[in-house]
Amino acid sequence: MSFWTQLRMPTERELLVGFHDLAGYMRHAEKTEPQELLATMAGYFALTGQLVGDAGGRLIKTLGDAGLVAFPAEAADAGVHALRSVQSAGREWLAQRGFKTWDRWRSTWSAARARRSSTSTTRR
Repeated sequence: MSFWTQLRMPTERELLVGFHDLAGYMRHAEKTEPQELLATMAGYFALTGQLVGDAGGRLIKTLGDAGLVAFPAEAADAGVHALRSVQSAGREWLAQRGFKTWDRWRSTWSAARARRSSTSTTRR
């Protein structure tokens, strides 16, 4: 069981929260077929979610090229390392698919309210 699966009621916790987007995404999107772009971003966020999840965090939301991640306090150090891994592995993965970019990350440490809203098996 993890912090994320144990959430039953809204709770306030200290979290490392990170937000990122990809430099040059709009230029790349304008010259890429929609299905190809969708497949590329789906693969990129699958990689991002795996790296973040392996470090005890959660990829909470994606929108276009942006992502929101969070790590509980006890996984903050691993979270910082995971964000660096996402930058390097993600950049290499995207470059192999013709998208040369870099991640722009912003992160903060704060108290946040967290609640479990769905699981990967119940999302539609």
